[in-house]
Amino acid sequence: VFLVLNAVFTVLFLPGSFFSFSAGALFGLPIGFVIVLIGETIGGTLAFLLGRYFGGLWRSQVAAATATGPVKTLNHYISRHGMWVVVFLRIVPIIPYTLFNYMMGITKIKSREYILGTFLGLIPGIALYVYLGDQIVRFDARWLWAIWIFVLLYALFMLVVRRWRSGKK
Repeated sequence: VFLVLNAVFTVLFLPGSFFSFSAGALFGLPIGFVIVLIGETIGGTLAFLLGRYFGGLWRSQVAAATATGPVKTLNHYISRHGMWVVVFLRIVPIIPYTLFNYMMGITKIKSREYILGTFLGLIPGIALYVYLGDQIVRFDARWLWAIWIFVLLYALFMLVVRRWRSGKK
């Protein structure tokens, strides 16, 4: 049931971090990690396939709009290095996860590359959230420092990415 709900939440644009954290608290690290990884991979794949099916209606418009410029370059890069682009964009959260699933459906990426890239790219984030959920159940004050340091480093990283992106415009 938990795995199915996780997949459904992914398709419906609802945050998956809640499930990752909860899986760690309910099932522990190894089992929670496997459940969330499978659930989010299935959900991401379903959203990708929905994007591919319904995005076909817009694909010709998108192709015309992206015939030149940076989007054309990105689409070309995705068609050549698809799996690694997915892995990178999963690890570095530039685009919201659920939106990314649908957006990749209208690109030229092969389905198997998207699925494998999603599976591999989700591993670090899911491991972290499930681990934190697992540790909160066994709360030990020394982990509080690790959590705060992670939150601060993540916020700093996102700030740097935002400034870098605003400087590119």
